[in-house]
Amino acid sequence: MFKVLPAPTADPILKVMTLFREDPRSAKVDLGLGVYKDPQGRTPVMRAVKTAEQKLVNEQDTKSYTTLSGDPAFRQAMAGLVLGDAADPARLAGTTSTGGTGGVKLGLDLVHAANPGATVWISAPTWPNHMALTKAAGLQWKPYRYYDAETGAVAREAMWQDLESARAGDVVILHGCCHNPTGADLNADDWAQVAAFCNARGLIPFVDFAYQGFGDGLDKDAAGVRLLAGRVERLIVVASASNDHRLGANEAPPAIISIFLGDQLTDVFEQIKTGGAKQSLSKGTLTVGVDVLPPLPKDAGDRNRTSPFAFTGNRFEFRAVGANQSIAGPLVAMNTIVAESLDFCASKLEQATGGDDSKLHG
Repeated sequence: MFKVLPAPTADPILKVMTLFREDPRSAKVDLGLGVYKDPQGRTPVMRAVKTAEQKLVNEQDTKSYTTLSGDPAFRQAMAGLVLGDAADPARLAGTTSTGGTGGVKLGLDLVHAANPGATVWISAPTWPNHMALTKAAGLQWKPYRYYDAETGAVAREAMWQDLESARAGDVVILHGCCHNPTGADLNADDWAQVAAFCNARGLIPFVDFAYQGFGDGLDKDAAGVRLLAGRVERLIVVASASNDHRLGANEAPPAIISIFLGDQLTDVFEQIKTGGAKQSLSKGTLTVGVDVLPPLPKDAGDRNRTSPFAFTGNRFEFRAVGANQSIAGPLVAMNTIVAESLDFCASKLEQATGGDDSKLHG
């Protein structure tokens, strides 16, 4: 199944990071990930983070589940940090997620569940994952002009012209501050106009708020989001403390698929890590070390997934049953399959040798 997957397009940010690592010059600047670095190029752990970690070590008395939407105290603290007192707590609903990217995906999934026909309007340019996450949520998206490269500022007139085409129920993704990748932010008048515009047309602002505090400070950076919270009927905000507190290494890991990759996929992944997949291994033949056997075709992925216990080139993989199922039934089925296969092979060999076992060695 996995061998038919097309090679993904290389992430431009990761490509810049690769180019940075491979550049031998000492006077170079990393324009990849938007995190603070000291003069030595390191991202140090903040004192506040170390203090919080030590507090957890000393005082945390359980790691049991809290609620499906995460720790209520954490949700309340984040709501206060982002929204202040701009919104009525009775109107707020929140959940935790696996980092900012996971939060954006959850927000878009919510949009799809409520209105699968909604169009998501995304600034041009923007963080590349906005488009990919929107598509993954099953939603359509359209760009709206945002940045004037000649002036280095927000292209306000063009922005409003494009958003005139948005329909009631559509979603407009906005950057709360420190617009990625341009750095051109909306001012107070712009945010007020966003609120009035969305209210008049029934649009839902969706604020991706990943860099609170990196621009003009915690409260000033949140001014636009808080203005919207006090004026619009519906608002989606995704806030991440990972960038604010340099916690990228502690974000929850992604889902992991445990499979035998084979030479083909291993080669593709190695190419992606170094800037993008440009080629794929071709099929070959399997060398078994027995001269009397004809050449056996070998798939480029050196995989065999058609058997209940597939041979993947260097090991057998047995298909496991669910934890609450009896293993008796599957074992009977597998043993029957093996017995039938061995009987078939034995019958063919007996027919070929006429019962003379010496011919098996000749």
